[in-house]
Amino acid sequence: MIDRHDLVYHCDSLPEIGNGHLKRGLDVLHALHSRDPGLRLGLCGSFSDGAQRFIDEFLDSEIEVFANPKQFPFAKFTVLDTMHKPGVPGYMDPQKTADVRDSGQLFIIISSALYQQLPVMCDLFIDHLPDVVIAGVAPRRSLYGFAFAPVGAEFFQPVAEDDEDHHGWLVAVIGGGPVQNGPQLLASEVYERALEQFPGFAMVLSPHFPDDQIAELREQFPKLDLLQGLPSLVPLLQNAGAVICTYGNITYEALSCGQAVFLANYLDFQQEYGQMLERKDLIVNLGKFDALKPSKLELLFQPKVRELLSSHARSEFTGPGIEAITDAVLELMEEND
Repeated sequence: MIDRHDLVYHCDSLPEIGNGHLKRGLDVLHALHSRDPGLRLGLCGSFSDGAQRFIDEFLDSEIEVFANPKQFPFAKFTVLDTMHKPGVPGYMDPQKTADVRDSGQLFIIISSALYQQLPVMCDLFIDHLPDVVIAGVAPRRSLYGFAFAPVGAEFFQPVAEDDEDHHGWLVAVIGGGPVQNGPQLLASEVYERALEQFPGFAMVLSPHFPDDQIAELREQFPKLDLLQGLPSLVPLLQNAGAVICTYGNITYEALSCGQAVFLANYLDFQQEYGQMLERKDLIVNLGKFDALKPSKLELLFQPKVRELLSSHARSEFTGPGIEAITDAVLELMEEND
């Protein structure tokens, strides 16, 4: 069998699991390509139409894409980063995981789970949660902690002077979910007060968000600045007065910008992970979209609370986790060259 690629990154992006795994995949692939342009890289997975548009717009054209393949491309190194069962981040389908492993010579798992059940051996396991519990087949090497948070170097760079739009605004970034009603429910709770206490209110919608619901939002909340398909969230997150988001990669990007972060969630696991971060005094967990807690929402409008959250975030998140992930992958590649 011919080694067609040095590394293929396997991830999925569908409405029920969101865009976070894909975003991390693109960031890691771009970081690898930047460090070593000679590497033959690929991206493989199941992608919705919105995710495919995201790939077409933002993935480097030199990186080959395998969308919904019948057979996985072979590579020296394979990386698996996805959610096989929506809402259950620690579950990995044994057959799918084995198929990805068998399509390469060395196998890397990049996880986002607090409790990760590994069905097969991997050569390197990376998880950005410091409290992760690994069960099943022990990895040959494991790395974990906030140092590996899915955040690129651009989130730690000063924002350009011409990127001062939305300065001090309340910014909401709402990911995909089983029912795409989070933006309406959130806006119904905070819209009026946000416009009173912040210079403005902006909301970034998932690439999976339905067009007809965008039209409804514009009609119901005319002063809400709705955004989708942004080339970068960095200026928006760095300039924000506070950030509301669903749990996922965006949470760690906002924390890395030193933001006061408030979580609103769809799923039980997002609640669990949000509570974990809340216990570490890093965020305020507002609850599920259909049951947002008034006492927690009140904290959003208290400047001293926002200042304290921002201080904790800046102390904990001090460097780009994507670069740390890339360092670990390149080290494994060099050891097995």
